[in-house]
Amino acid sequence: MAEFSVLGIDVSQHQGLMDWDLAKKMGITFAFIRAEFNLAKDKQFDHNWAEAKRVGIYRGAYGWVMGNPISNVNQYNHASYFWNIIKNDQGELPPVCDFEASKGGLSTPAFGALQAFVESLEKLCKRKPMIYTSWGYWRRWNPFATQYWALNYPLWIANYTNKPDPLMPAPFTHWDFWQWSADGNGLGEQYGAQSGSIDLNRYNGDIESFKKFVGGEVVTPPPTTTIDARLTKLETWAKTQGYQP
Repeated sequence: MAEFSVLGIDVSQHQGLMDWDLAKKMGITFAFIRAEFNLAKDKQFDHNWAEAKRVGIYRGAYGWVMGNPISNVNQYNHASYFWNIIKNDQGELPPVCDFEASKGGLSTPAFGALQAFVESLEKLCKRKPMIYTSWGYWRRWNPFATQYWALNYPLWIANYTNKPDPLMPAPFTHWDFWQWSADGNGLGEQYGAQSGSIDLNRYNGDIESFKKFVGGEVVTPPPTTTIDARLTKLETWAKTQGYQP
């Protein structure tokens, strides 16, 4: 197994109330945080976004690519919804377009929807978004091997294996981030997940190349007193429960 020194997690409301101090203590460098799913904001996004920044973890937001019926207008509206959640604090990593099979009877994505979503988001954020997918998700749609436009964007690939490199579908030949474990091998609680399950990720390079990819050091708020920190954490959590000050 190759050695990977820059480690990360990805989280959503399914992890419950995350303990980001513990995640940082466990050596987590970056986190992908779900902002929305099917035009519904993730219930834990505000807490996760603020807390990850507070402890100095690099952040990237992700949104799901949906599309039925598929049209550029639909995807522009979806990209705009995603963008409006993060536009005042975009995070340090590029925003991510999550392209995978839908569940629970939701509409199914296709390459037309993905390209429209990616390009719409790029115009809004003035930055190249990242694509998240897997070998199986990508190959489910045709013609998968000739989607050369996707090579212009960073890739976050999902592949759960002990092999030294992830399995990638054509036309991809390079990955930037690798989601290598779907459940953290039962170690979710050790990384701060209330649910006990969490996805684990790796960056394809050392910390110096990671910083170049990001564009600099992570920006964190100034230090606060213990009481201030606890009040901030409590208020952030309260907002996820519907409290409006």
